[in-house]
Amino acid sequence: LVSEADESDGSFLKLSPAIAVITNIDREHMDYYGSFEKLLSSFRRFAESVPFYGFAVLNGDDERVRRIAQDLRKNVIRFGMGKDLELRGVDLELREGRYAFGVVWKGRRLGEVHLGIGGRHNVYNALASIGVALEIGVPFEKVKEALESFRNAERRMELKGYYGDVPVYDDYGHHPTEMKAVIEAVREMYPGRRLVLVFQPHRYSRTYLLFEDFIKVLKLPDLVFLLDIYPAGEENIYGVSAEPLAHRSGAILVKKEDLFPLLEENLSQGDVLLFMGAGDITGLCEEFVRERCPTST
Repeated sequence: LVSEADESDGSFLKLSPAIAVITNIDREHMDYYGSFEKLLSSFRRFAESVPFYGFAVLNGDDERVRRIAQDLRKNVIRFGMGKDLELRGVDLELREGRYAFGVVWKGRRLGEVHLGIGGRHNVYNALASIGVALEIGVPFEKVKEALESFRNAERRMELKGYYGDVPVYDDYGHHPTEMKAVIEAVREMYPGRRLVLVFQPHRYSRTYLLFEDFIKVLKLPDLVFLLDIYPAGEENIYGVSAEPLAHRSGAILVKKEDLFPLLEENLSQGDVLLFMGAGDITGLCEEFVRERCPTST
């Protein structure tokens, strides 16, 4: 069984993995942990939970992951681009908006992988999966074939349709770090095109605690339409709202009922449209494609 572990409420510590994979650690869920040191400690406990016959696969290029890896008393496979790592990606090259890279496993070059999806962050995701697969005995050629044919998970840079010649993507990203990675991936896939983002902040607590980071990431696209905060069951005890976020970032604050006319008014030939958020924004994306993109399937 392969499971995505959720650190948001500490529930990942209830798992008993034979193999633990940690790709990165962000300053997130401070409303639950209270401090970043407690978050790091929880990730360390997660990595330590593997049995003597298991192993942990850790991103050796992530400074915070390296911190928890220093004193682990487990079998550890570190991946990344660094020269001292057990699994390395080398000779990165962008081809047709997707990365190709060589794979070096414990000092031996196994071959090259050309990913079927875009984004530098997916190089790291791929390396993590390669590390797991090789360690449990899957032949590299099988791993290569799977990665090159993979076309992404639902709501992860998912191409939903076309508004004229404008590709319409839907993505689950709701934390500034993952938002930045997706925006950079879209830029790489469509160099020179104008990027239009529709973003719905998720949770009052996250918006409040990461407010300055959201401002920075919302300045990256060429045009941003910002929806109200999706509460996800929270009460707004923080007094935060989307209005100052729009004002500080230069985004246009819009109501859901006004969004589609504004998109039609502002989208131009050659643009890329990206819907992003973890709330009910995916329904808006699907409605837009269904109603305004009649040639899409």
